[in-house]
Amino acid sequence: MPCLHKRLKKTKSEEEAFLEKARRIARENGKRLGLEGDADLNFLLVGGELIKIRSSSWKRNRFFKLQEDCKTLWYESHKTFRKNQTCKCQKDEKHDEAQALFF
Repeated sequence: MPCLHKRLKKTKSEEEAFLEKARRIARENGKRLGLEGDADLNFLLVGGELIKIRSSSWKRNRFFKLQEDCKTLWYESHKTFRKNQTCKCQKDEKHDEAQALFF
């Protein structure tokens, strides 16, 4: 399957340039939202340990990071085949099935 191919690794300089661009975009989005210099926003943009609570008895520590759009939280999944998995399966011509999206 083409979606299971490994992505090309970036060089160190490419990775640093990408991270600097992401930080700049995050700062600009923070300014637009009026949160420039907010300690909580800076903590989330860098990423840090927070507690994920599902019920009064289920609590787990997770590393959360706010994405550049300042709307999406990211955390690393420990499930097999979940890391960077995006696969779009098209409708089969022989069968009348709907498209399925896998994330």
